[in-house]
Amino acid sequence: GDPGTVAGLHLAWQKLGSKPWKDLVTPAVALARDGFEITEGLAEGIEIVTGSYKTLRTLKDQAHIKVETKKERS
Repeated sequence: GDPGTVAGLHLAWQKLGSKPWKDLVTPAVALARDGFEITEGLAEGIEIVTGSYKTLRTLKDQAHIKVETKKERS
């Protein structure tokens, strides 16, 4: 996302939020830290847009995304 996204969300939360900030951001922190599995369809879509599966692997390495697809596990 855009570098200002979190700051904008925090500002909105300060003005309108009712839940603790920690409760709202903890799931996102876990995804960023631990990564997440993507579907084969998303992997194919990324490959189409970027032009290579190598780029997808590079994204995985940079973002800690688990790129294994159902097809690869078989």
